[in-house]
Amino acid sequence: MGEGRWSGILDHFAWRLIYLLPIPASLLAVAFAARLLTDSRAPGSRRLDRPGQITAALAITALVYGIIQGGAESFTEPKVMVVLSTAAVAAVAFVLLERAGSSPMPDLALFRSPAFTATALIAMISFLGLIGFFFALSLYFAMVQRLSTLDAAWCLLYRYLSKQIGALPGVQTVETALSLRRIKQLTYEPTR
Repeated sequence: MGEGRWSGILDHFAWRLIYLLPIPASLLAVAFAARLLTDSRAPGSRRLDRPGQITAALAITALVYGIIQGGAESFTEPKVMVVLSTAAVAAVAFVLLERAGSSPMPDLALFRSPAFTATALIAMISFLGLIGFFFALSLYFAMVQRLSTLDAAWCLLYRYLSKQIGALPGVQTVETALSLRRIKQLTYEPTR
C-alpha cells in the first residue's frame, strides 16, 4: 500500500523526502514498543558481535556496489573487480570470524543441516528474485509504458490487492485438498 502514498509525495515534493518520512513512524514505533512490550532475555548472555557486523556490512555493501558498477560499466573494469574481490574476502572473513567468535550473529551449527541450508538458500534466492522483479516492473511502467509515478504505483497496488484478496481462499483450497488427500491415504487400504 506504500506505493500510492510515496508516489503522491513524489509528484509534489523532492524524491529525497521519502527517506525522511519513515523517521517519525519509527520513533512512534520505538516509543510504543518501549511502553507496551515486555523485556525478554535469553538464558545466556550475548555480546555484540562487532567484527561480524563490520565484515557482514562490508561484504554486502561491496557486493551491491560492485554489481551496480559492473552493470553500469563492465564487470572487467579494475575498480569493479577490486570491489567484488573485497566482497568475497569480507564474506570469507565473516565466516571465519563467526566460527571463532564466542557469540556469533547466526548459529553456524544450523547450516550443518542440509534441509536448513537448502531452505535458507531457496528463501534468499526467492526474495532476491522478487525484489528484482518489482524493481524491473517499476522501471517498465516508468520507461516503457511512460506512466507517471502515481500511475505506476496504482499498477503495483492492483497486484498487491489481488494478492491480498485472492491469497486466503487459494491457500485454504490447497490446504483442504492436501488434508483430504492425506486422510484418504490414511484410511484407504487397497484390496489385493
